[in-house]
Amino acid sequence: MKNKDLLVERATAFLHGLVSADGPEDPRVVHCEAHTAWYPDLLRTLSEHRLHVLGRGADVVVFLDEGGRVLGWRDDGRQGAEHPAVIDREVFLGQVLGELGLPGTTRAGRLEACSLPYLGWTHHISLFPASQQGGGGVLKVWADPRTLKVIQCMRTQPEGAPGAAVETVHALLAGRLDRAGIPTARCEQYFQTEPTAPRSYAAGSEVRVFTWKHWSSAFIQFEEDREEPMGWVVDRYADPRNEDEVSREEAFDLAATLVDLPPGAEPAVFSHTEFAPGRKLARVEFHRIHEGLRVDGDFLQVTFHPTTHRRVESRCKWRSLRLRGGRPVMTAPEAVEAAERACRKQKIGEDMILAGTEQAIVEYRSHRDRPGRAEDRVAWIVRLTGPAGGIRVHIDAVRRKVLEVLRSV
Repeated sequence: MKNKDLLVERATAFLHGLVSADGPEDPRVVHCEAHTAWYPDLLRTLSEHRLHVLGRGADVVVFLDEGGRVLGWRDDGRQGAEHPAVIDREVFLGQVLGELGLPGTTRAGRLEACSLPYLGWTHHISLFPASQQGGGGVLKVWADPRTLKVIQCMRTQPEGAPGAAVETVHALLAGRLDRAGIPTARCEQYFQTEPTAPRSYAAGSEVRVFTWKHWSSAFIQFEEDREEPMGWVVDRYADPRNEDEVSREEAFDLAATLVDLPPGAEPAVFSHTEFAPGRKLARVEFHRIHEGLRVDGDFLQVTFHPTTHRRVESRCKWRSLRLRGGRPVMTAPEAVEAAERACRKQKIGEDMILAGTEQAIVEYRSHRDRPGRAEDRVAWIVRLTGPAGGIRVHIDAVRRKVLEVLRSV
């Protein structure tokens, strides 16, 4: 496998290209963690990456006094209501104190409905923090009467060191993550900020801070040295909520417009899946046929939103075949007999019944648990089933040799 830094760079670049075409404005991709391991069931070394996509959020304006110390802030992503509203004072106060991190002992003034220029109707209240909190003066708070979220917060006395605009926004956004139960040890995975130059106004200056906020989680899986991923998932593409379904024929037709089908792809499996609560998606899987034989283990799976037709998930294993020469000479009855002998030799398969036989191209490696290249064989796949689970026996149809006995519970 390639070195770790190169893998991280490759995963980040791929996801950025993917969401730039159909994602948030000005996306930023943050790599969170990576894991590389050998997977015996796939006979592949896979490099798996978890990432987050950030998109442009609303600006936060920080107000500074003449000395550059913070007087307050306004979140331009929050708006007031079109009309005044009647709200419960105690509920309002509890919500606001919780958002600002103030104790329940904080004294509060009169709650009033007022119009905030350009933002609509809000509810305004003055808060008087206890002296043990540092004596930061009176807080004047304006909040959305519908959600009770704070739109603007101003102090009568400045706080902090000069030039702390970015720190103020960082603390504000980190507090929102914390209240949502999201760990804040690595806040940069969930939001990033970029300040503009200070601009003067009557009481001092203001700094507009651009924000990028979490838009979606994502997962990418690379197979060995392939430049294109074996699979990827972008959670946000499962939006909006959906309960619609499509027919099997429509699903495969749509999938063919979403991906470039490789040679030999044949429609195989169709279903609807509950990707997340309230988000039903369509899933199709193509199998691979090579010279009339199914290539066991190769597949192309596409999961998409039935309404938006966005791909939410894509997985593909389509290997370069390395077939050994020779013509198949073993018959199906001979393969079944050989499979039963192999099971008896390993003292497994008692009370098993034949579930099916198929001649296919299988991938083979003598030691599945050890990393390394595998080869392809034309083989019989004999499936047995019983109370203890299922058994697949692979038998080389050219050399009449049992390749492996695979058990599943």
